Amino acid sequence: MVIRQSSMPIAAIWVLIAAVAMTACAAPPANTRSREDMTQRERDSIVGASVLPGARGVSSALKAADISGARNAAVDPASQDN
Repeated sequence: MVIRQSSMPIAAIWVLIAAVAMTACAAPPANTRSREDMTQRERDSIVGASVLPGARGVSSALKAADISGARNAAVDPASQDN
């Protein structure tokens, strides 16, 4: 008895490999920015929004910095327009 293997699974594997290769080589979307172009605050904001350990502390520190900056801007007479 001769067992024949179908060439269909092999062809499907090659198509899958080609699709993965084309996806991996595709250019990133135009609206993304590299890490070097982002400010430290933007990077911290991304970390704060993630599920990484300590992310909640990062977002709390950003909120505290915002509150402190707003308070300093309100008190600083040089920042007020006359």
